[in-house]
Amino acid sequence: LAGQWISLLADRVQGAYVERGELLGVVASVDDLIVRVTADQNLGPRIEPEVGVGGKVEFRVRGRPDLFFGGKIRKILPAGQQRLPSAALGWDAGGAMATRMDQKGRTVESFFEVIVDPQDADPGDRAGELPLFPGQRVVVRFPMPSRPLLAQGWRALRQLIQRRFQI
Repeated sequence: LAGQWISLLADRVQGAYVERGELLGVVASVDDLIVRVTADQNLGPRIEPEVGVGGKVEFRVRGRPDLFFGGKIRKILPAGQQRLPSAALGWDAGGAMATRMDQKGRTVESFFEVIVDPQDADPGDRAGELPLFPGQRVVVRFPMPSRPLLAQGWRALRQLIQRRFQI
């Protein structure tokens, strides 16, 4: 299998006893990475009209604020989804999406999914280090146009009423 060996546990299990069959890492291709983002009902409806497909985003690797990346939105999937594309995005694994206790991988609230194609890493990265790899959690920033505080408050109030009365 062609690819690169990636292990998040390598430094933790060095010198430790490991059971046969225990997952230590994966061989993955790092040539065609995508970033899958879940956006809640407050952010999701604003992405399409204000940023749109092809829009630029910024993201950083969680736990590594020194690694900065840019990307372009490839696709915005509609709302109404409740099955997470990865369990790492849910509360159980430290993600931001609230999940149901009775159904694994399902969220409490519907969400939008945004597919982002990462661009080249910041030139300040250290040579030889793989800065972005599969399974890594990132924090994505969508640039939004500035709005007056009153307009933001009005939108938040409308969304609260829609959520509360399910209209």
